[in-house]
This record gives sequence, C-alpha cells and structure tokens, in this order.
Amino acid sequence: AINPEMLARLDEFRDPQAAVDYLKNEGVRYAVVLPECAPAVTGYLSTQDVIDYCRNQDMLIPFAGLDPNTDPEPAKKLEMYVREHGVKGVKLLPSFQYFYIN
Repeated sequence: AINPEMLARLDEFRDPQAAVDYLKNEGVRYAVVLPECAPAVTGYLSTQDVIDYCRNQDMLIPFAGLDPNTDPEPAKKLEMYVREHGVKGVKLLPSFQYFYIN
C-alpha cells in the first residue's frame, strides 16, 4: 500500500529533488527506487527511467528490473546496469512475469 500523503503528492515527486527533500525531512537517509517490469499485470517503469531519476541524488539507490521472457540476455543487461550506471540491486517478479526463479 502507498502512503496516502505520498499518493497526494505524486505529481510533485516526479521531480527527484522534491522527493529527496521530503524523505530527508521525514528522517530517511537512503531510499531504493524500483522499476516495474510487468506490463501484463501491474505496469512498466524502465530501469533507465529509474537510473535517470536517481542521477545526482546520493540518497536514492537505483535497482534494475529484468524480465527473462522479453530479454534474451538478462545477465548481460544486469552487468551493464551495474558497471555503467551504478545499479545496486535487481527486482524480479516471477509471479507477475510468469517464470520460475530456479
């Protein structure tokens, strides 16, 4: 569930500095920003969008989203995100992307 105050200010938080200012005011030191790569179920927000949003914001930690059904080489893509963009983690949605994690 989303915080009602955050939901009411969603348009304002499209500016990463506004989100950072709010989070710092609330005592948050770091925040993970997650992509959403499940267009058939919940929606799509690309890893590149997350990288762009987090750029020059030290407290925002970008994660990558990968979908092994649509990307033929997800491991290579993840390596590139980590190496070139400083991505710190990955979000996988096996139950929404219809794949087995094993």
